[in-house]
Amino acid sequence: GQFRQLLRRSLNHYLIDQIRHEQARGKRSGKQVNVEPEDLAAGGGPSPDVFDVTWARQVIVESARRMYLECQERDRLRVWGVFEQRLLLPTLTNRTAPGYDQLVECFGFESPERASNALITAKRQFKRTVEAVVAEYVESQDEIEVEIRDLHQILASAGPLRLEIPSDPSFSTTELPEAASVCIDQTSPRSLAKMLDVEQPEEKLWDTEDLGHLLRNQLSQPLRTILPDAIVPPPTTSSQPCSPAQPPLETLGDLLRHPQPPLKLLEAAKRLARDNAKSEHRAVPAEISTVLYLASIAAALLRHDQRITKSSDDVLRYGLELMLQRPWLDDATRDLLQRALACLDQMGEPTSSESQ
Repeated sequence: GQFRQLLRRSLNHYLIDQIRHEQARGKRSGKQVNVEPEDLAAGGGPSPDVFDVTWARQVIVESARRMYLECQERDRLRVWGVFEQRLLLPTLTNRTAPGYDQLVECFGFESPERASNALITAKRQFKRTVEAVVAEYVESQDEIEVEIRDLHQILASAGPLRLEIPSDPSFSTTELPEAASVCIDQTSPRSLAKMLDVEQPEEKLWDTEDLGHLLRNQLSQPLRTILPDAIVPPPTTSSQPCSPAQPPLETLGDLLRHPQPPLKLLEAAKRLARDNAKSEHRAVPAEISTVLYLASIAAALLRHDQRITKSSDDVLRYGLELMLQRPWLDDATRDLLQRALACLDQMGEPTSSESQ
Protein backbone atom coordinates (compact mmCIF):
# COMPACT_ATOMS: atom_id res chain seq x y z
CA GLY A 1 0.00 0.00 0.00
CA GLN A 2 2.78 2.45 0.85
CA PHE A 3 4.58 1.56 -2.36
CA ARG A 4 1.45 2.16 -4.44
CA GLN A 5 0.88 5.51 -2.71
CA LEU A 6 4.47 6.50 -3.45
CA LEU A 7 4.06 5.64 -7.13
CA ARG A 8 0.71 7.43 -7.33
CA ARG A 9 2.22 10.58 -5.82
CA SER A 10 5.15 10.33 -8.22
CA LEU A 11 2.81 9.95 -11.18
CA ASN A 12 0.68 12.86 -10.02
CA HIS A 13 3.74 15.06 -9.63
CA TYR A 14 4.87 14.03 -13.10
CA LEU A 15 1.43 14.88 -14.52
CA ILE A 16 1.46 18.25 -12.74
CA ASP A 17 4.81 19.05 -14.29
CA GLN A 18 3.56 17.98 -17.72
CA ILE A 19 0.36 20.05 -17.37
CA ARG A 20 2.33 23.13 -16.36
CA HIS A 21 4.63 22.55 -19.30
CA GLU A 22 1.65 22.19 -21.67
CA GLN A 23 0.00 25.28 -20.18
CA ALA A 24 3.13 27.32 -20.71
CA ARG A 25 3.43 26.08 -24.27
CA GLY A 26 -0.32 26.63 -24.79
CA LYS A 27 -0.06 30.24 -23.75
CA ARG A 28 2.68 30.76 -26.28
CA SER A 29 0.64 29.08 -29.04
CA GLY A 30 -2.76 30.40 -27.99
CA LYS A 31 -4.15 26.96 -26.95
CA GLN A 32 -6.00 26.47 -23.67
CA VAL A 33 -5.28 23.59 -21.22
CA ASN A 34 -8.31 23.14 -18.93
CA VAL A 35 -6.88 20.99 -16.12
CA GLU A 36 -5.33 22.98 -13.30
CA PRO A 37 -2.30 21.44 -11.54
CA GLU A 38 -3.84 22.39 -8.19
CA ASP A 39 -6.95 20.32 -9.00
CA LEU A 40 -4.85 17.30 -9.83
CA ALA A 41 -2.82 17.66 -6.67
CA ALA A 42 -6.04 17.84 -4.68
CA GLY A 43 -7.28 14.59 -6.19
CA GLY A 44 -9.27 15.98 -9.10
CA GLY A 45 -7.28 14.07 -11.72
CA PRO A 46 -7.75 10.49 -12.90
CA SER A 47 -9.57 8.28 -10.41
CA PRO A 48 -7.25 6.43 -7.99
CA ASP A 49 -9.37 3.35 -8.83
CA VAL A 50 -7.74 3.19 -12.26
CA PHE A 51 -4.27 2.97 -10.80
CA ASP A 52 -5.13 0.64 -7.92
CA VAL A 53 -7.40 -1.64 -9.95
CA THR A 54 -4.76 -1.98 -12.65
CA TRP A 55 -2.22 -2.85 -9.98
CA ALA A 56 -4.48 -5.47 -8.39
CA ARG A 57 -5.31 -6.95 -11.78
CA GLN A 58 -1.60 -7.28 -12.57
CA VAL A 59 -1.04 -9.16 -9.32
CA ILE A 60 -3.72 -11.67 -10.33
CA VAL A 61 -2.39 -11.95 -13.89
CA GLU A 62 1.16 -12.54 -12.71
CA SER A 63 0.05 -15.02 -10.03
CA ALA A 64 -2.00 -17.03 -12.53
CA ARG A 65 0.85 -16.97 -15.05
CA ARG A 66 3.38 -18.24 -12.53
CA MET A 67 1.03 -20.92 -11.25
CA TYR A 68 0.38 -22.19 -14.77
CA LEU A 69 4.10 -22.30 -15.57
CA GLU A 70 4.82 -24.08 -12.30
CA CYS A 71 2.14 -26.68 -13.07
CA GLN A 72 3.72 -27.16 -16.51
CA GLU A 73 7.21 -27.58 -15.09
CA ARG A 74 6.07 -30.08 -12.45
CA ASP A 75 3.80 -32.03 -14.82
CA ARG A 76 0.75 -31.08 -12.75
CA LEU A 77 -1.48 -29.71 -15.47
CA ARG A 78 -4.39 -31.69 -14.02
CA VAL A 79 -4.19 -29.40 -10.99
CA TRP A 80 -4.23 -26.34 -13.23
CA GLY A 81 -7.07 -27.80 -15.27
CA VAL A 82 -9.27 -28.31 -12.22
CA PHE A 83 -8.39 -24.83 -10.95
CA GLU A 84 -9.19 -23.24 -14.31
CA GLN A 85 -12.40 -25.18 -15.00
CA ARG A 86 -13.81 -25.35 -11.48
CA LEU A 87 -12.74 -22.01 -9.98
CA LEU A 88 -11.03 -19.53 -12.30
CA LEU A 89 -13.40 -19.42 -15.28
CA PRO A 90 -16.67 -19.88 -13.30
CA THR A 91 -15.63 -17.23 -10.76
CA LEU A 92 -14.74 -14.65 -13.36
CA THR A 93 -17.49 -15.34 -15.91
CA ASN A 94 -20.32 -16.48 -13.59
CA ARG A 95 -20.79 -19.57 -15.71
CA THR A 96 -21.75 -22.89 -14.15
CA ALA A 97 -18.79 -24.91 -12.90
CA PRO A 98 -18.53 -28.49 -14.18
CA GLY A 99 -19.40 -31.23 -11.71
CA TYR A 100 -16.67 -33.30 -10.15
CA ASP A 101 -17.84 -36.35 -12.09
CA GLN A 102 -17.12 -34.35 -15.26
CA LEU A 103 -13.67 -33.45 -13.96
CA VAL A 104 -12.99 -37.13 -13.26
CA GLU A 105 -13.83 -37.96 -16.86
CA CYS A 106 -11.99 -34.97 -18.31
CA PHE A 107 -8.73 -35.22 -16.35
CA GLY A 108 -8.64 -38.91 -15.44
CA PHE A 109 -8.95 -38.69 -11.66
CA GLU A 110 -9.64 -41.91 -9.79
CA SER A 111 -12.65 -40.45 -7.96
CA PRO A 112 -14.52 -37.18 -7.35
CA GLU A 113 -12.72 -36.94 -4.01
CA ARG A 114 -9.38 -36.91 -5.82
CA ALA A 115 -10.64 -34.14 -8.09
CA SER A 116 -11.77 -32.21 -5.01
CA ASN A 117 -8.39 -32.66 -3.39
CA ALA A 118 -6.76 -31.37 -6.58
CA LEU A 119 -8.87 -28.20 -6.37
CA ILE A 120 -7.94 -27.69 -2.73
CA THR A 121 -4.28 -28.17 -3.69
CA ALA A 122 -4.69 -25.66 -6.53
CA LYS A 123 -6.29 -23.06 -4.27
CA ARG A 124 -3.40 -23.37 -1.83
CA GLN A 125 -0.89 -23.13 -4.68
CA PHE A 126 -2.56 -20.01 -6.05
CA LYS A 127 -2.60 -18.46 -2.57
CA ARG A 128 1.12 -19.15 -2.16
CA THR A 129 1.79 -17.68 -5.60
CA VAL A 130 -0.17 -14.51 -4.83
CA GLU A 131 1.80 -14.16 -1.60
CA ALA A 132 5.08 -14.62 -3.50
CA VAL A 133 4.16 -11.93 -6.03
CA VAL A 134 3.14 -9.48 -3.30
CA ALA A 135 6.26 -10.29 -1.26
CA GLU A 136 8.40 -8.86 -4.04
CA TYR A 137 7.26 -5.30 -3.34
CA VAL A 138 6.22 -5.13 0.33
CA GLU A 139 8.78 -4.43 3.01
CA SER A 140 8.10 -7.38 5.34
CA GLN A 141 6.27 -10.68 5.64
CA ASP A 142 3.79 -9.09 8.04
CA GLU A 143 2.57 -6.80 5.26
CA ILE A 144 1.67 -9.57 2.80
CA GLU A 145 -1.74 -10.45 4.24
CA VAL A 146 -2.57 -6.77 4.76
CA GLU A 147 -1.71 -6.01 1.14
CA ILE A 148 -3.80 -8.91 -0.20
CA ARG A 149 -6.78 -7.75 1.85
CA ASP A 150 -6.26 -4.22 0.51
CA LEU A 151 -6.16 -5.47 -3.07
CA HIS A 152 -9.32 -7.50 -2.49
CA GLN A 153 -11.06 -4.42 -1.10
CA ILE A 154 -9.86 -2.26 -4.00
CA LEU A 155 -11.34 -4.64 -6.55
CA ALA A 156 -14.53 -5.34 -4.58
CA SER A 157 -15.33 -1.63 -4.19
CA ALA A 158 -14.31 -0.48 -7.67
CA GLY A 159 -16.78 0.79 -10.21
CA PRO A 160 -17.45 -0.92 -13.55
CA LEU A 161 -14.00 -0.18 -14.92
CA ARG A 162 -12.90 -1.86 -18.13
CA LEU A 163 -9.12 -1.69 -18.29
CA GLU A 164 -6.82 -3.11 -20.89
CA ILE A 165 -3.84 -5.14 -19.75
CA PRO A 166 -0.69 -3.14 -20.55
CA SER A 167 1.66 -4.50 -23.17
CA ASP A 168 4.50 -4.90 -20.69
CA PRO A 169 5.76 -8.44 -21.48
CA SER A 170 6.61 -9.10 -17.84
CA PHE A 171 2.85 -9.04 -17.14
CA SER A 172 1.75 -10.73 -20.37
CA THR A 173 -1.09 -13.26 -20.31
CA THR A 174 0.14 -14.92 -23.50
CA GLU A 175 1.70 -17.74 -21.46
CA LEU A 176 -1.70 -18.60 -20.01
CA PRO A 177 -4.25 -20.80 -21.79
CA GLU A 178 -6.38 -18.66 -24.10
CA ALA A 179 -9.60 -19.02 -22.07
CA ALA A 180 -7.92 -17.90 -18.85
CA SER A 181 -6.08 -15.06 -20.59
CA VAL A 182 -9.24 -13.59 -22.13
CA CYS A 183 -11.14 -14.12 -18.89
CA ILE A 184 -8.68 -12.18 -16.74
CA ASP A 185 -8.25 -9.42 -19.33
CA GLN A 186 -11.98 -8.72 -19.68
CA THR A 187 -13.40 -9.41 -16.23
CA SER A 188 -14.81 -6.57 -14.16
CA PRO A 189 -12.91 -5.63 -10.98
CA ARG A 190 -15.62 -6.86 -8.63
CA SER A 191 -15.52 -10.31 -10.18
CA LEU A 192 -11.74 -10.30 -10.07
CA ALA A 193 -11.93 -9.67 -6.32
CA LYS A 194 -13.19 -13.22 -5.86
CA MET A 195 -9.82 -14.52 -7.01
CA LEU A 196 -8.21 -12.96 -3.97
CA ASP A 197 -10.80 -14.54 -1.69
CA VAL A 198 -8.86 -17.80 -1.74
CA GLU A 199 -10.05 -18.84 1.72
CA GLN A 200 -13.53 -19.69 0.51
CA PRO A 201 -15.65 -21.80 2.86
CA GLU A 202 -15.63 -25.44 1.82
CA GLU A 203 -19.34 -25.52 0.99
CA LYS A 204 -18.71 -23.10 -1.88
CA LEU A 205 -16.69 -25.81 -3.59
CA TRP A 206 -19.69 -28.12 -3.91
CA ASP A 207 -23.16 -27.94 -5.39
CA THR A 208 -26.11 -30.25 -4.72
CA GLU A 209 -25.30 -32.61 -7.57
CA ASP A 210 -21.66 -32.87 -6.44
CA LEU A 211 -22.59 -33.70 -2.87
CA GLY A 212 -25.08 -36.36 -3.93
CA HIS A 213 -22.48 -37.93 -6.20
CA LEU A 214 -19.85 -37.86 -3.45
CA LEU A 215 -22.20 -39.45 -0.93
CA ARG A 216 -23.00 -42.28 -3.33
CA ASN A 217 -19.30 -42.71 -4.00
CA GLN A 218 -18.53 -42.95 -0.29
CA LEU A 219 -21.30 -45.48 0.26
CA SER A 220 -19.78 -47.63 -2.47
CA GLN A 221 -16.34 -47.74 -0.82
CA PRO A 222 -15.19 -51.26 0.22
CA LEU A 223 -15.12 -51.71 3.98
CA ARG A 224 -11.74 -53.42 3.76
CA THR A 225 -10.34 -50.25 2.17
CA ILE A 226 -11.77 -47.60 4.47
CA LEU A 227 -11.72 -49.67 7.70
CA PRO A 228 -8.46 -51.63 7.34
CA ASP A 229 -8.03 -52.07 11.10
CA ALA A 230 -11.53 -53.39 11.66
CA ILE A 231 -12.43 -57.06 11.40
CA VAL A 232 -14.47 -57.16 8.22
CA PRO A 233 -16.21 -60.37 7.13
CA PRO A 234 -14.64 -61.89 4.00
CA PRO A 235 -16.25 -60.80 0.72
CA THR A 236 -18.87 -63.04 -0.81
CA THR A 237 -18.10 -65.03 -3.94
CA SER A 238 -20.21 -66.35 -6.77
CA SER A 239 -19.83 -69.88 -5.36
CA GLN A 240 -21.25 -68.67 -2.04
CA PRO A 241 -24.23 -66.50 -2.95
CA CYS A 242 -25.96 -64.57 -0.20
CA SER A 243 -29.51 -65.42 0.65
CA PRO A 244 -32.09 -62.69 1.17
CA ALA A 245 -31.66 -63.25 4.92
CA GLN A 246 -27.91 -62.69 4.63
CA PRO A 247 -27.34 -59.68 2.37
CA PRO A 248 -23.77 -58.78 1.36
CA LEU A 249 -21.54 -56.81 3.68
CA GLU A 250 -18.81 -55.47 1.45
CA THR A 251 -19.30 -51.68 1.20
CA LEU A 252 -20.11 -48.87 3.59
CA GLY A 253 -23.58 -48.70 2.08
CA ASP A 254 -24.05 -52.44 2.73
CA LEU A 255 -23.11 -51.86 6.37
CA LEU A 256 -25.63 -49.04 6.91
CA ARG A 257 -28.43 -50.93 5.12
CA HIS A 258 -27.74 -54.32 6.69
CA PRO A 259 -30.51 -55.71 8.98
CA GLN A 260 -27.89 -56.89 11.51
CA PRO A 261 -24.69 -54.89 10.91
CA PRO A 262 -21.76 -55.73 13.22
CA LEU A 263 -21.77 -53.17 16.00
CA LYS A 264 -17.99 -52.94 16.00
CA LEU A 265 -18.02 -51.98 12.34
CA LEU A 266 -20.62 -49.29 12.97
CA GLU A 267 -18.46 -47.89 15.74
CA ALA A 268 -15.41 -47.94 13.44
CA ALA A 269 -17.39 -46.21 10.66
CA LYS A 270 -18.60 -43.58 13.13
CA ARG A 271 -15.05 -42.85 14.31
CA LEU A 272 -13.78 -42.63 10.73
CA ALA A 273 -16.51 -40.14 9.77
CA ARG A 274 -15.98 -38.09 12.93
CA ASP A 275 -12.21 -37.90 12.43
CA ASN A 276 -12.61 -36.91 8.79
CA ALA A 277 -15.11 -34.17 9.63
CA LYS A 278 -12.64 -32.66 12.11
CA SER A 279 -9.54 -33.02 9.91
CA GLU A 280 -8.05 -29.98 8.18
CA HIS A 281 -7.04 -32.27 5.31
CA ARG A 282 -10.30 -34.16 4.99
CA ALA A 283 -10.79 -36.37 1.96
CA VAL A 284 -14.50 -35.56 1.60
CA PRO A 285 -16.62 -32.52 2.56
CA ALA A 286 -17.52 -32.22 6.23
CA GLU A 287 -21.23 -32.48 5.44
CA ILE A 288 -20.73 -35.91 3.86
CA SER A 289 -18.79 -37.07 6.91
CA THR A 290 -21.49 -35.70 9.21
CA VAL A 291 -24.17 -37.67 7.37
CA LEU A 292 -22.11 -40.87 7.60
CA TYR A 293 -21.41 -40.20 11.28
CA LEU A 294 -25.10 -39.82 12.07
CA ALA A 295 -26.04 -42.74 9.82
CA SER A 296 -23.69 -45.04 11.77
CA ILE A 297 -25.27 -43.93 15.05
CA ALA A 298 -28.74 -44.33 13.56
CA ALA A 299 -28.01 -47.87 12.35
CA ALA A 300 -26.75 -48.92 15.79
CA LEU A 301 -29.81 -47.38 17.42
CA LEU A 302 -32.31 -49.03 15.10
CA ARG A 303 -30.68 -52.41 14.51
CA HIS A 304 -29.13 -53.08 17.92
CA ASP A 305 -31.00 -50.71 20.22
CA GLN A 306 -27.55 -49.41 21.21
CA ARG A 307 -26.27 -45.88 21.52
CA ILE A 308 -22.68 -45.52 20.31
CA THR A 309 -22.44 -41.84 21.21
CA LYS A 310 -22.61 -39.72 24.34
CA SER A 311 -24.60 -37.04 22.52
CA SER A 312 -27.95 -36.24 24.12
CA ASP A 313 -31.26 -36.81 22.39
CA ASP A 314 -31.54 -33.09 21.70
CA VAL A 315 -28.14 -32.97 20.03
CA LEU A 316 -28.86 -36.06 17.94
CA ARG A 317 -32.29 -34.77 17.01
CA TYR A 318 -30.82 -31.45 15.89
CA GLY A 319 -28.16 -33.16 13.79
CA LEU A 320 -30.62 -35.55 12.17
CA GLU A 321 -33.11 -32.80 11.37
CA LEU A 322 -30.33 -30.65 9.92
CA MET A 323 -29.02 -33.41 7.66
CA LEU A 324 -32.53 -34.40 6.55
CA GLN A 325 -32.83 -30.93 5.03
CA ARG A 326 -30.06 -31.79 2.56
CA PRO A 327 -31.59 -32.40 -0.88
CA TRP A 328 -28.67 -34.58 -2.00
CA LEU A 329 -29.35 -37.47 0.42
CA ASP A 330 -30.03 -40.80 -1.26
CA ASP A 331 -33.34 -42.50 -0.44
CA ALA A 332 -31.87 -45.27 1.73
CA THR A 333 -29.83 -42.88 3.91
CA ARG A 334 -32.75 -40.47 4.21
CA ASP A 335 -35.03 -43.32 5.33
CA LEU A 336 -32.43 -44.46 7.90
CA LEU A 337 -32.11 -40.98 9.41
CA GLN A 338 -35.88 -40.42 9.42
CA ARG A 339 -36.53 -43.69 11.26
CA ALA A 340 -33.81 -42.89 13.78
CA LEU A 341 -35.40 -39.48 14.37
CA ALA A 342 -38.78 -41.14 14.96
CA CYS A 343 -37.13 -43.59 17.34
CA LEU A 344 -35.62 -40.75 19.35
CA ASP A 345 -39.06 -39.26 19.83
CA GLN A 346 -40.07 -42.47 21.60
CA MET A 347 -37.01 -42.72 23.80
CA GLY A 348 -35.78 -40.94 26.90
CA GLU A 349 -32.24 -39.99 27.80
CA PRO A 350 -29.86 -42.98 28.18
CA THR A 351 -29.26 -44.27 31.68
CA SER A 352 -26.31 -46.61 31.12
CA SER A 353 -22.75 -45.57 30.36
CA GLU A 354 -22.09 -45.09 26.71
CA SER A 355 -19.00 -45.17 24.55
CA GLN A 356 -17.46 -42.05 23.13
